[in-house]
Amino acid sequence: MLRGPCSTVAGMSGMSLLQGALWTAARRVLNFGSYSDSIARAAAIAPGDRVVDVGCGTGEMTPIVPVGSPYLGIDLSEENLAQARRWHSAAGREFRQLDVTRESLPGGPFDIALMVAILHHMDDATTAAVLTQLAPQVRKRIIVADLLSVQGNPMQRLWASLDQGKFVRTLWEQKTLIERYVRVVSGDVFATRSGSATLTLFVCEPKERAG
Repeated sequence: MLRGPCSTVAGMSGMSLLQGALWTAARRVLNFGSYSDSIARAAAIAPGDRVVDVGCGTGEMTPIVPVGSPYLGIDLSEENLAQARRWHSAAGREFRQLDVTRESLPGGPFDIALMVAILHHMDDATTAAVLTQLAPQVRKRIIVADLLSVQGNPMQRLWASLDQGKFVRTLWEQKTLIERYVRVVSGDVFATRSGSATLTLFVCEPKERAG
């Protein structure tokens, strides 16, 4: 719904390389470009910050990371990762197939973690496993942005019906879930420029900061 199809943990299927590319292109057209500006402002990534992008999909959040800052994009789908490497390869960027609930993150601790458009692909237990493993490895901020459960306009209902995610939640359901594992500093709601989706945006901190 929000960016290229993501696959973060076991049991979440990705699309083929062609399907992923077509989905990303269609979403960019309908959103009149990227929605990444809001994510970038919330993340406030400084030059040199180490960034991990959980469920990176085809790598759409990669450009918000300053050149030279170490970036690790993780996903289970090798098809997604192949597309991410094709579009976003650069010095300091790495895309790796990894299940964050079962494997340690290489290169940590990280300053910033991104969880963009993956929450609605995960049930509560999987979300708990991801955040429990992720939060202790983050020094500064965890950015959680996701599809919001609203009635919406016909375009929103159409795109929601096409999305692979089966766990779309309300604002308060999202906040209640994630603040069990991290400290929610601020929350916001914004719409894509086309009105095709309404998103939540939470800025969070680990309850115990990584050393």
